[in-house]
Amino acid sequence: MTRDSQLRFELNQLDVEALRQKQRAVGRKALVKEFIQFWAGQNAHTKSILQSPQHGARVKELALFLETITESLAAFATERTPTYYPYTDVHVLDWFIGKSHEKFATSKSRAITGILYLIKDLAEFEGESLAGFRSSSMQNFDKEAVPGRLAVLGEMKNSCDYLGIRIMGDKWPPEEDTKHFKDLDGYVQESHRISGLRHFSCFPQTPFHDEVLFLRVIHISELCFFGIRFAIMQAIEDLRYKAADGAVEALTDASGFAVILQKGFKVLRTMPPERFKDFREDTGKASAIQSRNYQLMEAYFRGMHADKKEHFAKIDHLGFMSHFRHKSFLHLGAALERFAASPLAVQAARDLDRKLLAWRGAHLGFAKLYLADMPRGTGDTSGAPYLQKFLDTGLFRDMELDLETMEDLLPGISQLLEGVRVPPHGTIAPPASQMAKRAKAKIL
Repeated sequence: MTRDSQLRFELNQLDVEALRQKQRAVGRKALVKEFIQFWAGQNAHTKSILQSPQHGARVKELALFLETITESLAAFATERTPTYYPYTDVHVLDWFIGKSHEKFATSKSRAITGILYLIKDLAEFEGESLAGFRSSSMQNFDKEAVPGRLAVLGEMKNSCDYLGIRIMGDKWPPEEDTKHFKDLDGYVQESHRISGLRHFSCFPQTPFHDEVLFLRVIHISELCFFGIRFAIMQAIEDLRYKAADGAVEALTDASGFAVILQKGFKVLRTMPPERFKDFREDTGKASAIQSRNYQLMEAYFRGMHADKKEHFAKIDHLGFMSHFRHKSFLHLGAALERFAASPLAVQAARDLDRKLLAWRGAHLGFAKLYLADMPRGTGDTSGAPYLQKFLDTGLFRDMELDLETMEDLLPGISQLLEGVRVPPHGTIAPPASQMAKRAKAKIL
């Protein structure tokens, strides 16, 4: 037996089902020290395999998956107060997405497929909880909230189906089944990787029911950020090469992801603020502001805001974001202006801008409602004031808050945001009227 064959055999002997079940059953906060240390040791072992040039691709595939699903436990072995990535396991989404240099269409397809299965997973979790088929994550379970929650998840799925058909055509919906495999090989050999995504990406800290809801909305949102970013990158390339129709299509896809992103807050709103308080302290130092994926989406959309630089400097994995201030970096706003985009492309960008503004408004409203009693926000920011500062810094200075959409996402948000107006400084692209005039003049 070769060294790689021996390693594969040893890795496949690990009880990955116990790894999954134990974390789901009790929550990470209640895990015993020995359990955490064992899997942290496996994480260190996989890193040595991945760094060695002596091992082949097949054993490294196993090692990569094992490293991914034990990364958070390795972090908890040294620091039990989680930050964003150890808390959310978002790195599992990267494993699901796969190669970093795929075609735009492939990346968007992976994102929308992952969103579909995570919506299904959350709906299944809520349905099984209501039917009495679950024993874990049932503390403070409010069965009266489930019918409304399932209805909102149905709305989200409808938006997902609409975008899935746009992106994948007759290949939508994907019909792969998810399974519980007995070993690592089963998850790694599954071409679509959906089983690994569903079963190893949602481990709450506590036994409180709504923490699972909170985590799943984060995962869906992360895939939306990814989909929006790649659609924007596609639009920028199309604008660069004067493919106006392609830019419109790409920006329309981005808006489709933004609609699903918006509905995440509508799902979260089915969780009363007191239920968020059940587990809020156990999220540690985690904050969505720490999301690299979100900040990259923002950078490709409207460039990097100078006022964020100080915050990024405090977070190791966001330090590189200062490069997006370079004058040669081309974001969507700059591309619209530089390449004299057609009126249809400008309108598609305005639609995306409107949807992302509504999402930022809902994010601010959520912070005001669910973090109102906290003197300081998560992620070492000022909380709601930090979000308010960047609320209106979009592409178009004349863009107004879509209060009707925001009220649908978070009823009562108009009162929460009453008087909130951020001066229109730091915009990227000129008003639509100017853009249309420039495009018309070029055509004439």
